[in-house]
Amino acid sequence: MLKKLDEDSVLYIKSIDRLGRNYTELNEQWRIITKEKMQIMKELI
Repeated sequence: MLKKLDEDSVLYIKSIDRLGRNYTELNEQWRIITKEKMQIMKELI
């Protein structure tokens, strides 16, 4: 899913538990979303 995000994408997370099967996966996905993908938005603003 994250590979498909581009600068025009909006990611809506209804339930945070959908990001991973366990705490480690959830934590890693959240890190990617907030640190790597959100960086794109910060640069555009």
